[in-house]
Amino acid sequence: MISKPTSNIPGLEISGAEDGVISSSLSLAYNHVFDSHWFINSRYSLNNNAYFDNTPLNVIVSNLEVTPSYNFDNSALSLYSSFIHSRLNGNGYMDLATIKPQWSQRFSEKGIGQLSLGYSKREMLINLSTDEDRDSDIYSVSVGYNHISEDNLGNANIFYEYAVDDTKGKNWVKNQHRIATGLLIPLENKLKLLISGEAALHSYENEHSIYSKKRTDRVYIGLASLRWDVYESSVINLSYNYSRYDSNIDIYDYYRNIVKLGLEYNF
Repeated sequence: MISKPTSNIPGLEISGAEDGVISSSLSLAYNHVFDSHWFINSRYSLNNNAYFDNTPLNVIVSNLEVTPSYNFDNSALSLYSSFIHSRLNGNGYMDLATIKPQWSQRFSEKGIGQLSLGYSKREMLINLSTDEDRDSDIYSVSVGYNHISEDNLGNANIFYEYAVDDTKGKNWVKNQHRIATGLLIPLENKLKLLISGEAALHSYENEHSIYSKKRTDRVYIGLASLRWDVYESSVINLSYNYSRYDSNIDIYDYYRNIVKLGLEYNF
């Protein structure tokens, strides 16, 4: 998909037309406590986005996550691992494998800090030119803090990550700084409000093979979501997501608005 850039590009016609999508997902989780220290969390999810008009952009994503952890008195050590397989219009698009050890430290009864290192291996399953090849080794380090409200129903968090995306293609090698924050506010009658935002700076290492300059992107994302627990097993969710990609190369410069209404059933 190419989002319509904020500036007109000679020789490139992009309509900027709106489209609708039906999103469906299935998630299966298994958690087990072995003793007072060891436990494991695992989850498999399958997500499908089917567009009304742009059917060639239909995507299916399957994700398997496994996280064994060991609890100490006021801290925990965990090893997160995942494998994601994406299919675009019925054909293989991308595989992504990740491993991320994480240390969590309790600083107070309601405050927890986290430090993690990450490594991901991405393999594109489509044919790309040499300069556009996004097969990659991704290295990251992150730090975060989460504070739970006194009634244990709400929380606030902040997160910073630095990542290096070492792609085979020269056009996509980049360093990334990203900061994100979120706030979960309990309202009346089983209603919750989630507000989150993030900002990122993507600095590309090489001169672009077509546009003859180094690319720099500044990314801003905001989300507001209302969650209503209708019954113990049923949830209605209404959300608005705004994304702004501010790039010094016009074709990568755009904004996106997404309004989503969802129904979730737990069993």
